[in-house]
Amino acid sequence: MSVSQRKIKTLVDIRSINDLFIKGKHKQTFPLRLHYFSAKETKTVFTVSKKKLPKAVDRNRIKRVLKDVYFNNFAEQGERRKYHLGFVYLSSKLMSHKEIVKSMKTLMDKINQ
Repeated sequence: MSVSQRKIKTLVDIRSINDLFIKGKHKQTFPLRLHYFSAKETKTVFTVSKKKLPKAVDRNRIKRVLKDVYFNNFAEQGERRKYHLGFVYLSSKLMSHKEIVKSMKTLMDKINQ
């Protein structure tokens, strides 16, 4: 998926983000928690806590990995059912790409059932 498509598929509306985290459902598989809310089109947001990873370099790296894994592997799956998705990174350590792929695959399978 191109960078411009990623930008279109990113959730930026404050009201939608608040609804996602307050009214939405969630599933968890360490090191990720997935908040989801039914919507007209699939959009995503990725968050990493400053409390868990105090260095901005680490937070940005994890967000880059999360975006890469989602848009390269699961973005087409999200087109079947329309959701707003919020991925929250829970670990206080840097996880490998493989572990994040495994966790995200489990979460996406749970909500697509």
